[in-house]
Amino acid sequence: MNAWHAGADGIYTFNEFNPHLSIWHILGDPQKMAAMDKVYAADWGNCRTWEHVVPQEHRLPVCLPDGEERRVRLPVGDDVAAADARGDTPRLLMTIKVEHLTWRDRVEFRLNGTLLDTEVFYATEGVSPAACGTFMFRARPQPVCVQRGDNTFQAVVRRHYPPPVESPALSELELRVRHGRQ
Repeated sequence: MNAWHAGADGIYTFNEFNPHLSIWHILGDPQKMAAMDKVYAADWGNCRTWEHVVPQEHRLPVCLPDGEERRVRLPVGDDVAAADARGDTPRLLMTIKVEHLTWRDRVEFRLNGTLLDTEVFYATEGVSPAACGTFMFRARPQPVCVQRGDNTFQAVVRRHYPPPVESPALSELELRVRHGRQ
C-alpha cells in the first residue's frame, strides 16, 4: 500500500513463479489491498537487503537520550481515517520495543502529536528496579490519529536513575491495521 500511495504504476516481485497464487489478483489492485490486514513498520530491522529502501536517517535503532525527544517516520499506505469515516473502523495495534530501560524510567510516546496510552506487555529485567532490560509496549491509537502517508512517532524517556553506559534505544516500531473482522 505504501508503494501504491507513493504513486507506483505497478508492483514487481522477485522469485515468485507460481501463476496460480492469489497474490497476483491482489497486488495489482489497490482497492482489494485496501480491505486487507497489514503491518506497517518504521524499519524492517537490521537486514542489509533493505538499505536501498529505507534511508539511513529513518533506520532503527534510535538512541533516546534522557529527556530528549526523538522522532521517527512511520509510513502508512492505508487511509485509516477514511475507512473509519465509512464505518469500516480498522482496529489498530502499535508495538514499540525499547532497549536499556528500567521499570522506574518514564516513557512518553506520541503519534502525530497525540499522546498514546501504552502498556508494557513484555519486559526482560534484572534483579532490581534499576537493572536495565528490554521493554515491549503496546498502544491502540484511534484511527483519527493515523494519516495516510508519513506519520510522526515521537518518543521521550526520562531516566529515574543516572544513565547507565548505554542510553535507551527505540529498536522496533510497528502498526498493525486490521479491517472488518473481530
